[in-house]
Order: sequence, then structure tokens, then C-alpha cells
Amino acid sequence: MARESRDKIWNDFVLWCKKRHLKPMPAHPWTIAAFLRWMASRDDGENAETALKSISRAHLLCGRRSPHSHPLIERTLGSIYRRRSTAPDRSDLFEARDFLAAAEKPPTILPHHGEDDIDPLDNSDEDNEQAPPPPKRHTMRSQPRLVSKRRV
Repeated sequence: MARESRDKIWNDFVLWCKKRHLKPMPAHPWTIAAFLRWMASRDDGENAETALKSISRAHLLCGRRSPHSHPLIERTLGSIYRRRSTAPDRSDLFEARDFLAAAEKPPTILPHHGEDDIDPLDNSDEDNEQAPPPPKRHTMRSQPRLVSKRRV
């Protein structure tokens, strides 16, 4: 049974890597750390150590170095364990009863004021003005801007 579990975890890792166009063998420590975080989000980190053992075993069987002692992976496991140990101390942002109470109330319907109301979907008016274009969003560059040095 333990072998089937290891094989399933290894197959899950290979499939996860293929979906993201990453190499499962030899796996980069960042790839393994990302997989462990992904697994922890699915099962609260219960199988993180088992997954790491399965990946390390596959690397050793192929004559590769075991990635279990890499600092990035050790920090990731530590983070998963800390998060798991502090789970009872964390509380929900909202209480479930607040949503249930809001769902029981009927929705508020605003009264209709007459024919002077403007239908936002009605494009039949000829005097409608064009809406201004949305403001340009500024994003951070992925690479630094190349600037030439001018001599004054």
C-alpha cells in the first residue's frame, strides 16, 4: 500500500509538472517547493512529507541527488508545518450565520420612478455622447528600461 501511495504521488507530481511545462526529473528545488505548496493547499499539508519522500526516492533511483535537504525545500516544509500548527488559532473572516441571515431576507426592490428614467442599455438616443476611454493602467516592467547616457 505504501508503494502504491508513493507511485501515485510521483505520478501526480509528473502530471503537475507536465501541465506547467516543468521538468520532473531532475526537478528544480523551486518546482518541488511549488508542488508541495500546491499539495498543502489541497490537503492542509498532511501529505507534504510523504510527497517529498516519494520525489526524493524517484531521484535517487535514477541516480540523481536527493532534493530533500535543499534550503528552499526545508523552508517550504517549515512554512507548511507552521501554517498547519496554527490553523486552530486562525479564525474566519466572516461568520457563516451572517450570510445565512442575509440570504433569508428578501431582496430590496427599488420603486420605478416613471418614463424619465434612463435605460442604460437603450442606445436609441442620438444625442448620447461617447464615454471617455478608461484611464491607461500603468504596469511594472519585467525588465529595466534601457536609458542612454547623454553628455552635456
